[in-house]
Amino acid sequence: MTRFDEDTSFKRLDEHTFERDIDRTWWGDVAPHGGYLSALIQRAMRETVADPARPARSTTLHFLERVREGTVRVITQVARRGRSLTALTATMEQDGVPVVTAFGTFSAPREAPSFNELTMPEVPAPASLPRIEGAPPVPPFVNLFDYRFACGPMPFSRAETAVAGAWMRPLDGRPVDDVFAAFLVDACVPPVFARFDRPVGVPTIDLSIAFTRALPVSGATDGDFVLGVFRTPAAEDGFIVEDGEIWSEDGRLLVRSRQVALLIPGKGNL
Repeated sequence: MTRFDEDTSFKRLDEHTFERDIDRTWWGDVAPHGGYLSALIQRAMRETVADPARPARSTTLHFLERVREGTVRVITQVARRGRSLTALTATMEQDGVPVVTAFGTFSAPREAPSFNELTMPEVPAPASLPRIEGAPPVPPFVNLFDYRFACGPMPFSRAETAVAGAWMRPLDGRPVDDVFAAFLVDACVPPVFARFDRPVGVPTIDLSIAFTRALPVSGATDGDFVLGVFRTPAAEDGFIVEDGEIWSEDGRLLVRSRQVALLIPGKGNL
């Protein structure tokens, strides 16, 4: 079992109730990393569906309250289980207070035409790039992963565009399934950092994940990198919208995401 799988596992209290403790390994700035919380909820929903023939297709999460160190409980409820599609909700609670809510769909594949007008950006291969190793104030979970910046301006460079792209994989290896993908869509440095000269706060309000194909994809191995590319083209009224894509090394689009976050400036300027 990888460290990621161990730290996203649950004590299952009943068919719809899951519980675990959260420690500071997965902290972001002042709270648990949003991608980690998303992965916890994704695992609880997948274990509730309990049908490998129905892979994850979409998840939308709303972050309601700051999560603290300690015990959280995820409660799921199946809204509909049809012939091929299951829809369900999940609520993460801490001390009886809802802190994250989510809605997810899981479905068998359907017979229909396929197309994809998006193409993976041309970036250097991961083997040609150095691994980025984190040191404080970089979140501690960064050192559990192999990150290699692949495109976009460097953080805090006062750039004119807000783009960030990186090859990513866990150091102990695992293919990208829906649980790991729910983490990866929030695992890269926020692209808006490139616009500033020092860190700013970007707490997530809501996160939407579209799994563009069943995961893990055929031929995926434990040592594979994936490329995450994220863009924030505008900031208004103290909010940002970030769009993301996760690509396999061989150019298959795995996941698309969109998150709305607050923008809390420090002393840096746009």
